[in-house]
This record gives sequence, structure tokens and C-alpha cells, in this order.
Amino acid sequence: MVWGTFLFVLLMWIKGLSLSHILLSLAIFLLTVGVVSAITFNVARSRQFSDTRDLIEREIRSLPYFCTFLAYMVVAAIFNRQDWSPKWLVFLTSTMGIGLGICGFINLFWKVSFHTFASSAMATMFFMVTSSWWSLVLLLLVSLVIGWSRIRLGVHTPMQVLIGFLLGIFLPILCAMSYLGGFLWT
Repeated sequence: MVWGTFLFVLLMWIKGLSLSHILLSLAIFLLTVGVVSAITFNVARSRQFSDTRDLIEREIRSLPYFCTFLAYMVVAAIFNRQDWSPKWLVFLTSTMGIGLGICGFINLFWKVSFHTFASSAMATMFFMVTSSWWSLVLLLLVSLVIGWSRIRLGVHTPMQVLIGFLLGIFLPILCAMSYLGGFLWT
């Protein structure tokens, strides 16, 4: 969450949002998505058998996925109602929420790396908003390192990381081609 939040703030700064709006956006994001994901993650973690930081068992990951999906969608709705909020901010938060929903659905049957999804989705959306090719290459490389770390830690297989990575690249593109994408270019 720290990496995504850093990119979230960096993008707002690059796009010229005022400091007060950056801080307000950050507060809205952290008080909804941050709090909900922290609480539900800790509840789920207390239900797993192994003593690890990660949610290893696929079956206990549904609560954090579902609740955080709802939190992202609430944040997107809040941003959509603000006069000062750029439409790409709504696009960013709603796309991440949709990605959580898809990862949560996949999780009902199979495990997918949300860390890799989130990092490659942020890379793709960062590029879509800034048109900076160097940022796309750099952020996708960071995403690959994150994916490798998930495999190295033994919490995901290479296929789970690959699916998360590809979903993170293609979901923002699909969302941009939908109604959500209209927010990006208006």
C-alpha cells in the first residue's frame, strides 16, 4: 500500500494539484481504503494457520478483497462528487477498485498476486495520465521485481504473478475504453 500511495501522491503533484487538495485526497484515501484494508487484513490474518505477514490461504483472502473493493468504490464516488477532483483521479481509484473485485472473484477459485496486479496497474495508469514512457518502463520493472519477490517469498507461483501482472496492464486499458475512460480525457 505504501508504494501505491506514493505513486498516487506523486501523480497528483506532477499534475499540479494544490497541496491542500493532495492532502485532502490522501486523507480521504487513507481514512477509507487504508483503514478498511488494515482492519480486514488483520481479521483475515488472525484466521490463518501459519504465522506469517501474508495471507497465504486463498480461502481467507475474500474478506479483505471484498471490503477493500467497496472502500475503493466509495473513494471513487467521493472524488467524483468534488469540483476540484480531476477525472483521472476517479479513473485511478475506480480502476483499482474494479481490479480488487476481479482479483477477489478469481480468488474464490484460484490465487492471484494482488501485489503484482496493483503495481503493474499503477504503472499503466501512471503512463496513461502522464504519457511518460520512461515512467512506464521504470514502474513495470519495479512491478516485475515485486512479482519476483512474491515468488521468492513462496506466497505465489510464477503463474499467479504473471496473471496479476497481465491483469494490471490490461484492466486499466479496458477501463479507459469504457465509460470510466471518459473521465480520463475530459
